[in-house]
Amino acid sequence: MADPNTTAPDLATENARIRALYLEAESDLTDSRREGDRLRDLNAKLAAAISRYDQYRAAIAASRDEEG
Repeated sequence: MADPNTTAPDLATENARIRALYLEAESDLTDSRREGDRLRDLNAKLAAAISRYDQYRAAIAASRDEEG
């Protein structure tokens, strides 16, 4: 038998808490997507820099071969 001294949960308060948690999770998800996009952009820039560096090294090696 239920204890008559206990109160039922305040549904409006619980709803507000759940909504706040949902909005926080939604915001975190949006932030993580933006961070993922930023990391992809950085990765592409890094790959381009490495490619240019490799081309530079190859050009130096080729010029040394021509000299030697």
